[in-house]
Amino acid sequence: LGASALQAVTATTISGSGNLQVGGTSDFDGAVNLDAGLTVLGASALQAVTATTISGSGRADIKGILQVGGAIDANSSSNFAGAMVLQSTLQVGGAIDANSSSNFQGAMVLQSTLDVEGATVLGAATRISGAAGDYAAIPVFSIQGTDSTGAVDDFQLVVSGGILRALAI
Repeated sequence: LGASALQAVTATTISGSGNLQVGGTSDFDGAVNLDAGLTVLGASALQAVTATTISGSGRADIKGILQVGGAIDANSSSNFAGAMVLQSTLQVGGAIDANSSSNFQGAMVLQSTLDVEGATVLGAATRISGAAGDYAAIPVFSIQGTDSTGAVDDFQLVVSGGILRALAI
């Protein structure tokens, strides 16, 4: 009934009620099943965690790679300091505010208007399509090229009388 000092205990099952208080390190070779919450007051080093749901509040610091097998549902903003590699499509429901240059390797389809505030360089053929005979829908372009004498000059493409013309500016 009183306290006892045991150096080693070997048992198949130990059961009890109340609190278990251990003043040293405990090693478990098998699974540990908890029927209630787990509170950790110090730092924890976990080699592998399998969980259906992990919830908490505050901040979670992960010093390695976070691998997620399902969808990520983030209900706030995100801040990535390094590169982000996406292996599939990117769907954006709002505006994209890109404050640096961009490099697109494949075709780009714009479903609406394109407004360019700075200089534009087109390195290949450009096709402008619209309704046949709707020459008012063709935009006005200012280009730099050479005139009939070989001199560099600025031209403006305009439609006049149903004919596309390059006029010197």
